[in-house]
Amino acid sequence: MRHPINIFSLVLVCCILVLPLMAAAAEPQSRRVEVYPSPVTVSVPETVGDGTAFPCSFKASGLASVTVTFLKSSITAPADKNGEAVVLLPVPLDQPDTDAPLTWKASFTAALGAYAMPASGTATVKIRERSYPVQKLTVAPKYVTPDPELQERIEQERKLMGAALNTRSGTRHWSLPMARPVPGRITSLYGLRRVLNGQPRSAHKGLDFRGAEGSPITAIADGTVVLAGDFYYAGKFVVLDHGLGVVSISMHMSEVIARQGQAVKTGETIGLVGSTGRSTGPHLHLGVSVLGQSIDALTLLRLTEEDKAVYAAMMQSASEAPPQKTVKKTGGSAKKKSAPAPIKKSGKKADQKTAGKPAARSTQTGTGSTGPKQGTQ
Repeated sequence: MRHPINIFSLVLVCCILVLPLMAAAAEPQSRRVEVYPSPVTVSVPETVGDGTAFPCSFKASGLASVTVTFLKSSITAPADKNGEAVVLLPVPLDQPDTDAPLTWKASFTAALGAYAMPASGTATVKIRERSYPVQKLTVAPKYVTPDPELQERIEQERKLMGAALNTRSGTRHWSLPMARPVPGRITSLYGLRRVLNGQPRSAHKGLDFRGAEGSPITAIADGTVVLAGDFYYAGKFVVLDHGLGVVSISMHMSEVIARQGQAVKTGETIGLVGSTGRSTGPHLHLGVSVLGQSIDALTLLRLTEEDKAVYAAMMQSASEAPPQKTVKKTGGSAKKKSAPAPIKKSGKKADQKTAGKPAARSTQTGTGSTGPKQGTQ
């Protein structure tokens, strides 16, 4: 006699199998390193996945700062009044399985006098590749290959965006977990292998949330607006610098509210949900960059139980599908615009017109069907 499948049990099994990889960086292994002039307690995760960022903390009496190097990234972080320095380190998407060395060098305060000499150490972090779902989109041809006359604008915007996402200010304004930017359900994951009109494109470098047109988007952590405007692919957007190389971007807004140079607090409204730029419907595309590397924001956010179940179901489906690798982006898709829009600096309300957008079909393994009412980018 066959027994009916219990859906709750299935989701629970998915969570047990998949969530440990997602949360690996959230459970660091602490070790006490006996160095002169003061022992340093180092907390570093044992295993991390590609396309993620993981926290490392260093604590010692009289600690002034610590410089950490991992893969091709390096960052110097000041210690707080309790003698603790915390950094986030990125693992690039599609980084092969390896055991990578993490090196650190601690400096101590002058209050220790002649004993204020640097101390250093090395830890090993295991990197394990994650599986990512495939998403297929059918859109109007102009959404796949933009007109040649737009290439200069696209290249200019790419350089501006790249510089903003590589911002490295010296003070940490974030803590983990970070806040959710909107209450809507997650509809599209980071790392999706995109296929537009049958043509492979670069992986999805963000996390998509469902949102009603005009609903508020809030800051995931304290920060400063380093760039805001209306770009060809991103639409109306805000880039926030959260300190020590951690930067977030909110895209496809109907209206930009935060002003260039403005300091914002966690939970403060920075814009409104929309469908500007390359988008198939109202939603928020949230991207996070750490030391210039795009990473999966989901591993840093405060998640609901529904978030965990959705993630587990999507990733479990991906693990059952043939592996897909990222391909170099050869073209894009967006609304046709004849001239670049100015970078937003004044905080004036942006135009909310989004008419004329063709419908699009989308399929994503493990998530069910999506379409124009459930936007994606």
